[in-house]
Amino acid sequence: VIFNSIDLSKFIWKRNEHQGFHVVHVGRYCFQKNQTFIIDVVNLLKNYISDLQVKLVGFGNDKEILERKIKFLQLDDIISLVDGREVDIHEVYSDADIMIFPSEYEGFGIALIEAQATGCYCFTSDVIPSDTNIGLMVQLSLKEPAQAWTEKIVTYWTSEYRVQYEQVKSRIALFDEKVIARQYQELYGEE
Repeated sequence: VIFNSIDLSKFIWKRNEHQGFHVVHVGRYCFQKNQTFIIDVVNLLKNYISDLQVKLVGFGNDKEILERKIKFLQLDDIISLVDGREVDIHEVYSDADIMIFPSEYEGFGIALIEAQATGCYCFTSDVIPSDTNIGLMVQLSLKEPAQAWTEKIVTYWTSEYRVQYEQVKSRIALFDEKVIARQYQELYGEE
């Protein structure tokens, strides 16, 4: 197996220095990516975590649906929709504490690798291929209500334990573009 690659020089492991709790999601605004579920989770999270900030980064046909739901639930001051074509995604991940990725269906999610490479913990649906887990991911069923997801996130945020870079660096390195390039060279017999 040769993995998709990322430029690890852009996705630097970080320790958050900001105040509050920053949540991110990266993906097209569409049914598959399930951002409406994220909004339901955030609507509950606000009752447990103060200074909550959420960025839904992407673009797509469901933008108006998401805007209406955010407005209806009065989450305008917590959730922002960010055009994914206008940001440096590695900076978005570096500013986040967690990523929520509740896809209805999904292939290999390279966004999850990028997020974890910066130290961003990921809460994903159980349809995500498990080989995207490099040590900073928990998978939850979409059959579970938003409250169950919220409780897992709150438990993570209030725990003392945080994964250290040394614990996952060898797994992250599997996705480094330099490592992947060498694998292709070996596969095709080039030096």
